[in-house]
Amino acid sequence: MQQKTNTLAIILSAIALFSAFYLAKMVLDSIVLQDTVARQRLKISTLQQDRQQMMTALDKAIKKKDEMSRKNILLKEYLRQSNFKVRKLDSEFKKVMLRVDELNSQIGILQSENIALRSSNEGLKEQVAKLSEENEQFRTKFSSLAELKKAIRNLRRQGRDILEKLKRKPQPNIGNNRGYIIKDGVPTYPQRVKIEVTPVSE
Repeated sequence: MQQKTNTLAIILSAIALFSAFYLAKMVLDSIVLQDTVARQRLKISTLQQDRQQMMTALDKAIKKKDEMSRKNILLKEYLRQSNFKVRKLDSEFKKVMLRVDELNSQIGILQSENIALRSSNEGLKEQVAKLSEENEQFRTKFSSLAELKKAIRNLRRQGRDILEKLKRKPQPNIGNNRGYIIKDGVPTYPQRVKIEVTPVSE
């Protein structure tokens, strides 16, 4: 009887020991599980924070992209207007250059005309000087009455000589002399020529 009691006690002790061991294991597993859960929660919290930061960064990136898109649209519009202005300025520049070429051509013509006018002016000055000299010579030549009479006689003699030559030659047909007194080196006016000389007043 005593032996059975001892055996039962041993069995109960074993069961109690096993239960204690199992309970200790359960407690240890619970502690480990709680620690794991706590770590996982911390990791989840960290991941959530990272996700929030990534969402914030993504929102900023989207906003920046939208802003860059708006700026790109504005830049494209500015570029289009700039190209239009450049084409307009280029067209105006070509017109200005054509006008400059025309003005340069006109300036060249005016310079040529100016040179011609200067040359003509010099020629006129020479003619005026020559006429002045001839006028002075005439005044000197006809300053006396005797020289004037001598000149009149010479002119009359020259007129008579011309008339004599005309009488000797057959008269050409002058019906269509077109107003020429001398045509092709031949006088076309057969009548007497009256020459008058007026003294030059000093």
